[in-house]
Amino acid sequence: MVNWSSYKITSKDNRSGYIRFNLNSQLEYSGGRQYYIDFERTLPFTRWDVGDEISIDTDKTRNEGSAHTFKFYENMAYQISTHWEDKYWEVVREKNSSVSSASTRYSNLERERNEWRTKFYDKSRDYEDYKERYEDVRGELDNSQRERIRIANENASERLRQEQEKSTLRVEKAKTEERLQSARNQELGLTKQLEDSKKELGLVRLENKGEVAKIEKKLDDKNKEVLTLTNRMVDLRIEGNNRNNELQQTRQELIRIQEERDERITPLELQELFTNLYQKEEEVNSLKSRLNQTQEESLVQKLRAEESRLEKSAKRLKIDWEVIQALRDSYEELIRVRKNYNRVEMKTCQDNVEIIRQSLLGGDIDADDLQEVAEKCEKVAELRLQLEQQLETRVEIPPR
Repeated sequence: MVNWSSYKITSKDNRSGYIRFNLNSQLEYSGGRQYYIDFERTLPFTRWDVGDEISIDTDKTRNEGSAHTFKFYENMAYQISTHWEDKYWEVVREKNSSVSSASTRYSNLERERNEWRTKFYDKSRDYEDYKERYEDVRGELDNSQRERIRIANENASERLRQEQEKSTLRVEKAKTEERLQSARNQELGLTKQLEDSKKELGLVRLENKGEVAKIEKKLDDKNKEVLTLTNRMVDLRIEGNNRNNELQQTRQELIRIQEERDERITPLELQELFTNLYQKEEEVNSLKSRLNQTQEESLVQKLRAEESRLEKSAKRLKIDWEVIQALRDSYEELIRVRKNYNRVEMKTCQDNVEIIRQSLLGGDIDADDLQEVAEKCEKVAELRLQLEQQLETRVEIPPR
């Protein structure tokens, strides 16, 4: 049962956020009695004025303090004056309609929010799935790149080992030829000694037959020495033939040319020609040796300077030196195959270079810095190959 009481408004005070109506009699609150009541600044309260008579639910005021601001939806007061009654209920209907519309809009917004939340969760799960797939693919790609770099380094090391073996074989071939030439000279010297011994034996037989046995024994010893040296020379010839069959053909051609010269040139002239030829060869070889040494020293200085600059760039960009070496070796192999113009090997070497460049570009290295490092690696590779060719030239043409 609502306890309604009538009051008359004696004055109206518009304050911040609410309206205070002073009444003609006291109103009971939970904290005591007061001559006023506060309402929110909204309809219908804004239309109430001095002199209007209003009815208040005193049960509700007893439950609130005097500082409480009453709201329209609490339905605890209404205007009694007949003049404002119709407008009051019109305002009530407008408020109810507004509340219903707002409730409908709120429900629609709540439904849309739930739909968007569901879509967000679905997209989040899709994002996590894509992220996991990306990490897997990136890991496989990194493993593939590391494997290709390892294979490229192994191939480069194997080719370097083969080149070193070839260089060793060339040196051994030159030493074998020198030993063969030395054995040939010893054979010629012993043959001459044998002829001299035979002449000496003939003279001694005429002078003293008693010393024939002694000279024959000496001759036998010489023959044994000749046979031993001949066997050694044969062994050296066999070894030389096994290393290079072309050496025998060159030797035969040289003998044929010497025989032809012997038929046309006297021994004295031939000896003089050989002497002049050896002198010219020694001069040429000396000049070549000094030229090669000068070029070699220049190449070594350039190579050291380029390697120093490359090492500084690698430290500045924080690049692993093993990766720099792999890129340098790949460029070196690319330059080698370019000279032979082998398209298949060129494509393989270019792929190896590009793999290493992409692995560096995937980090924090700028494209311009990467290009600078690549150019320095290529320059170092060119200088290394030039120096290697220079050393091979010195091995193939030793000075006399």
